[in-house]
Amino acid sequence: MMKVGMLGLSNPIKKERIQKEKEWLEAQGIVVEISPLLFQESSGKERAEVFNTWVQKGFDYLFDVSGGDLANETIPYLDYEAYKNSSTIYFGYSDLTCVINALYTKTKKSSILFSICANKNKNDISDFLFNRNEKLLENEGKKVLGGNIRCFLKLAGSPYFPNLKDQTLFLESYSGNERRIRAYFAQLYTMGVFHEISSLILGQFTEMEESGEYGKVVDIAKSYFPNVEIQKNIGHSRDSKGLRIG
Repeated sequence: MMKVGMLGLSNPIKKERIQKEKEWLEAQGIVVEISPLLFQESSGKERAEVFNTWVQKGFDYLFDVSGGDLANETIPYLDYEAYKNSSTIYFGYSDLTCVINALYTKTKKSSILFSICANKNKNDISDFLFNRNEKLLENEGKKVLGGNIRCFLKLAGSPYFPNLKDQTLFLESYSGNERRIRAYFAQLYTMGVFHEISSLILGQFTEMEESGEYGKVVDIAKSYFPNVEIQKNIGHSRDSKGLRIG
């Protein structure tokens, strides 16, 4: 029987955030376990231990339903060897971008940039879980790194930052006005990222879109890397598609 863990490597959440998703998974005959730390404050080491235990036990999928600020606290304590050797697939988005890219850097095993919470693509989610049909994913068969731009930059200067030489970089953001987005791109530039990558994809930049300024995001990106692809179906919206990282 399929076993799924719902955990949080970032900020704690409220119980009602996952209730519908838990019931939906269980209605399909899936065994769902909830992290005992999901709704309370905890250390990064404690949260990482839940991930490690579930990977070592061979859970089929781990859905990280948290987000916010604290995911990078867990990175030094994750059992990368266990994840590499397991059949477990980890899902996370937003702040979990730093975890997903760290997992790839240390294991060369992919994870999925995606949030199950409130997502409308239930048929595609189910088809992926039971049949590994990748209709849920925007980049089927194509290697991509990156994710949320703010949280990706948390890995800067660390041994967990991926090698971007000749790679495709995907970037999105939920919050961030024009000045903040400019600052993020400037940091990537000073790190030499735009001299290394082979292609750049922009997803949703929610705050900028809501203010009618998505075009400014594109202009900022093109000032550093002229050839930019747009995939606005990936980000924080309820109909967002998933993205395989690595």
